Amino acid sequence: MTDLQKFLSSIVPNGGYITSANIDELARLDRLRQVLIRCNGCRLVVAAQHVKHVIEMIDKADIDWVRDVALLSSDMAFRGDYRSVTNAVVGNAPLVA
Repeated sequence: MTDLQKFLSSIVPNGGYITSANIDELARLDRLRQVLIRCNGCRLVVAAQHVKHVIEMIDKADIDWVRDVALLSSDMAFRGDYRSVTNAVVGNAPLVA
């Protein structure tokens, strides 16, 4: 089992919610995985690598607050597919983790 598989399998049982303590880990393992940021008045879908920056912008603007961050409900991890969404391609052959 890869590090990404271990990480995703640990958060899926909790509804896919991501804490501030583990968002860096997700960004390191799969930087382009889409996550949902729920605020009081809106919802945003962003790549894992941008979550901290977007939360900082929301906090700095002081017009809303972040409720939680989670995997999208359509994320393949909820179906047991823990592969990276960031596929590397060498030549014509895609490499899937």
